[in-house]
Amino acid sequence: MTITVIIGPPCAGKSTYTREHATNDDVIVDFDRIATAFGATEPHEASPAVRAVAFSARATAIATILKGIDTDSWIIHTTPSASWIKQYEDADAEMVTLDPGIDECLRRAADDQRPEWTADAIRAWYDTNAQKSPQARLRCELALLGVTASDPTP
Repeated sequence: MTITVIIGPPCAGKSTYTREHATNDDVIVDFDRIATAFGATEPHEASPAVRAVAFSARATAIATILKGIDTDSWIIHTTPSASWIKQYEDADAEMVTLDPGIDECLRRAADDQRPEWTADAIRAWYDTNAQKSPQARLRCELALLGVTASDPTP
């Protein structure tokens, strides 16, 4: 069983990457898909009530995966906290960071007619990740090259 965590800013292609790499019967935890299941009618836009329920369901799904299930799992997590990262590392999850660059993400957001808040969320992701420790930046750079935490040597 492999757990793969896909990290990256909005419009980085996390859902697309997951769809292209997951196989039938893999578990996929994607907040937007969960929100839709709970009643969100606009893509990437859920009411506060739907968001609250979807985040709760997402956390429960991730906890279940981390306890161990007998299938490959994919978790889309835009900006995992240090606590989430530790839990993922403790579960030997592979972390893949998608970073097409801020300009590309902003272009995709405009092309996809994403909600207005998306551009600010993209900028915030890049502002936050520019402040990462040298070790975290190196891990992200290695992930972009295809080297994951599970690889024995870079």
